[in-house]
Amino acid sequence: MPEKRFQAKGGRRTKQPVRLYSKGVLMGPKRSKCNTHMNQALVKIEGVHCTEDVDFYLGKRIAYVYKTNTLKNGSKFRVITSGGIAVASGIHNRSRT
Repeated sequence: MPEKRFQAKGGRRTKQPVRLYSKGVLMGPKRSKCNTHMNQALVKIEGVHCTEDVDFYLGKRIAYVYKTNTLKNGSKFRVITSGGIAVASGIHNRSRT
């Protein structure tokens, strides 16, 4: 039997849907003082504050979503997917793809 707090009049649910993604920022390529590794990117994931938090995201894929002015397949949004989160990187709680 469903709980009353999730039911409104007429039997409709009032619970909000769950967000199945986390926002993040692409910080740039992995680099040292002299070398730049263009095939590996550093990602700052929202809500990740320590190295142990990155364990949940290991292996998960990354989607770069951007908006354009022209319609393609009925949408102005485009998506580029890449590999997954490989490892926690550094002491600033970034992830490496």
